[in-house]
Amino acid sequence: MLKKEFIDGMLENLAYEVKRLWIEKKRTDVDFWNKENENKEYINNLVKGLNLEDKVGEFKVSINYKLRIIEIFDKNGHSIILRNFGKYGASGLWSIISEEIKSMEGKKWEMKKR
Repeated sequence: MLKKEFIDGMLENLAYEVKRLWIEKKRTDVDFWNKENENKEYINNLVKGLNLEDKVGEFKVSINYKLRIIEIFDKNGHSIILRNFGKYGASGLWSIISEEIKSMEGKKWEMKKR
């Protein structure tokens, strides 16, 4: 299993090539800044190798590097939006995302308990 810090570093460096990253249970989509990017296949394979779709579970995650927004959706359509991530770069993205998913799972559990 890859460490959070490793995934954080990979996601931070993707900001130079990727405009938007969409992660959900069965797939990961990558939208590049330059559509004719010669490294597209390599970067797609790299993102797939991180196996992020298994890590998000039932959640869907959008990382928009252009607008500096992270959106996390649960299966019921509830979402949170984190704006202006990484004022000086996109550091710690996966750590932020995993903490928010844990928080949302906790809220889901509290709602079921009532």
